[in-house]
Amino acid sequence: MKQHLDHMTNHIAKLAMMPAWIDEMRRWTKELEANESGFYKGLGLKVAERIKSLKEQEKDGGSNERT
Repeated sequence: MKQHLDHMTNHIAKLAMMPAWIDEMRRWTKELEANESGFYKGLGLKVAERIKSLKEQEKDGGSNERT
């Protein structure tokens, strides 16, 4: 399950970095966080951290990119 959450975090973060997708990714993240199962609780913070990490990697030339 952690692998799925990591995949979703990475997927949403990469799309959210594209201006055309940011609003949709915000909406989708809020929808997932509201899921009754609680599985996605905290997803927004994880996505924000991943975006920060991706931006730092871009500044450093992308040498440590995670997939």
